[in-house]
Amino acid sequence: MVNKLLTTIWMLCLAGVSLAAEPVRIGIVTELTGKNALAGQQARRGAQLAVEDITGEGGIHGRRFEVVIEDSASNNAGAVNAFNKLAARGDLAGLIAPLRSTQVLAALPRINEIGLPTITGATNELITRLGCRWIFRNRTNDGLAAQLAVVYAVKKLGARRIGILHDTDAFGTGGRSALTNALRDLYNIEPVAVENYNTGDRDYTGQLLNLRNAGCDLVISYCTNEPDIGLILRRYRQLGMPYKWLGSPSSGTSISLNITRRAADGIYVFTDFSPERATPRGPTYRAEFRRRFGMDPDLAATQIYDALQLFAQALRRVAGRAAGQSASGIDPEALRQALLETRHVGVAGPFYFDQYGNGRHDEVIATIENARQKPLEIIDESAIRREPLPAGSIPPAPPYARWATAGQLVLEGIALGSIYALVALGFVLLYNAANLVNFAQGELVMVAGYLLATLATRIGPLPGLLVVLAVMAAGSVVFRRCTYDPIAELAARDFTAFIVTTLGASIFLKNLARLIWGAEPALVDSPFGHGSLEVAGIFMPTHEAGIVAITAGALTALYIFFQRTMVGVRLRAVAQDRETAGLMGIPVKKMIAIAFAGAVLLGGLGGVLLAPVYFVHPEVGSAVSLKAFSASIVGGFGSVPGAILGGLLLGVAEQLAGAYISQAFRDGIAFVLLILVLIFKPSGLFGEKSGERA
Repeated sequence: MVNKLLTTIWMLCLAGVSLAAEPVRIGIVTELTGKNALAGQQARRGAQLAVEDITGEGGIHGRRFEVVIEDSASNNAGAVNAFNKLAARGDLAGLIAPLRSTQVLAALPRINEIGLPTITGATNELITRLGCRWIFRNRTNDGLAAQLAVVYAVKKLGARRIGILHDTDAFGTGGRSALTNALRDLYNIEPVAVENYNTGDRDYTGQLLNLRNAGCDLVISYCTNEPDIGLILRRYRQLGMPYKWLGSPSSGTSISLNITRRAADGIYVFTDFSPERATPRGPTYRAEFRRRFGMDPDLAATQIYDALQLFAQALRRVAGRAAGQSASGIDPEALRQALLETRHVGVAGPFYFDQYGNGRHDEVIATIENARQKPLEIIDESAIRREPLPAGSIPPAPPYARWATAGQLVLEGIALGSIYALVALGFVLLYNAANLVNFAQGELVMVAGYLLATLATRIGPLPGLLVVLAVMAAGSVVFRRCTYDPIAELAARDFTAFIVTTLGASIFLKNLARLIWGAEPALVDSPFGHGSLEVAGIFMPTHEAGIVAITAGALTALYIFFQRTMVGVRLRAVAQDRETAGLMGIPVKKMIAIAFAGAVLLGGLGGVLLAPVYFVHPEVGSAVSLKAFSASIVGGFGSVPGAILGGLLLGVAEQLAGAYISQAFRDGIAFVLLILVLIFKPSGLFGEKSGERA
């Protein structure tokens, strides 16, 4: 009996030791894949460094400190799913929510159900005002940030005619409302123009021109994602916009500055974190981050780092208390109260939580010099005062030439349409030679873009462009042998077999790109430089001038090839009647191989021209090929002039619709044109009148 009692006591002691040794874990939801994967990678680095520092300080009363990271995939559904995975573990003491307001708002009901203290860097004001008692924010909320930005714009930059550009997501729309309210409440003025865009849009010419035409002397941007603001600022500089720029934090992160290069120099940024801000722990943190990861810390990394440090401070105050049935050994309510009482100077600045759970109350105003932040001042709530501007202090809008705006949009549309035309010609060439439709044409565009991104950093953009075209021409042999040769006889009778193989190739190439290049979008420098040519107030970026010039050269070469060379004549004969051409001694299989090479080469040419305009990612080719396919139908499927005209018409129509109707209709214009043409001229603008070719 005594032995059994001693054994039981010993087992209980072992269990107590085991419990004491159980790590304290914090769950993190961030964007490891998707369009914001770059920010997610920064967040992961910040978490790694925080865990190392907290562990080096002894952990939490001797217990190890760990994090569990789940991927939100950069979308709302992914964020909710990630929280469900973390909730199922049952061993977490707290949570860190994503940086994006739209994802946090989508997941907020689930966070409330989980019932664990949750820190987020999302700034939409509603997040801490919807009744979720578990949410804490370690960044300045949009209402206060917008007021501070407006104060600086009016008092320090002397702006009077202020425009707003914002994303249509929760962060952007919340920022727009906050900016509008701040202008009205503090200075009794209204924004002279408000423009918006959708996350992932690829061209912003219309919005930037509308802001110029409204006579803005300064534009305040509320942009969520670095890839978007990176492209916006590049276009802002290329178009020579005359107004100043004051951007939300994403305008000054290392990700966006890497995209814009020197195009961001001279803009102003209001942000929660600048690596140049002098805080007690800032220099040590920055030096260690550089040593570990070879780069400066970013807002995404620092927000996670400070959140984990806040948790560590609060956990050390409650880790020894009884936690009831909590598997983590931490009482959630006690941890929540400890966070509310925490006062902490983090690497981003001072933290203390108000009744709503808002923990930051100031902003850094910085300018960009040599693609780096240069802090100008720290501005906080004490700077906010109502000072209505006197009547007549708002100057009238300067005159502008409407024809210059239309001319700018048409030129932009021609450049974009030239890429559509090249890709559409790839469809047409293969269709004419072999009666085949290649549904992997967009993925060929994507692969060419990735190859240019890889080679440009090693041998330069222009040599890289030439090498990519040579690789694509050689790769056409592999593509043909994998997608066509095994089913050649079947495809001659039923073209749907080739559709199935190219759809398979499309899926394969997308996943291969993800495997080789990862989820992060690839950035490509233009082989033609980043400058612009100005003629009569119209700016033509040198890269887009290069697009038009190369497209014109490619079309001229194709015309000469088909009209003046024997191979071209034979290809035309095969396109006209394959059986008769074979009876006349023309090597039909060889001609089809040449058509494959031409189609792949045209897709590759479209890819290398498109890559410096947009970012290269696994889905970039799908949208372009869909537009190019629509353009070829509008022009008349199988018609070379029709493919060219259809591409140009679609490019111009997109630009004009985005500027004069709405950006929401921009991508849909291709299908509107397609439907109209199919209704009134089913064969297309240059198509054959009969359903069958002779």
